[in-house]
Amino acid sequence: CLLSRGLGDVYKRQAYLENCSFFRASKAIIINLQRVQSLRPELGARLLLTMDNKEKIVVSRKYAKTIKNALGVI
Repeated sequence: CLLSRGLGDVYKRQAYLENCSFFRASKAIIINLQRVQSLRPELGARLLLTMDNKEKIVVSRKYAKTIKNALGVI
């Protein structure tokens, strides 16, 4: 579910994945929304996602609204 954690790689891959179910969760992380098992709000307008492999990912407040819209939460 986690595509990359390297900044250079993330910026290059984001454009390629724009039309898929992949979204940016922070500066260094792109996630596959089809792998999100649950989400909950965190302090500072951030989100905590639990992926289907039980990995926890914090979505920065900059990307939280986009993720919620894509998941149909808003």
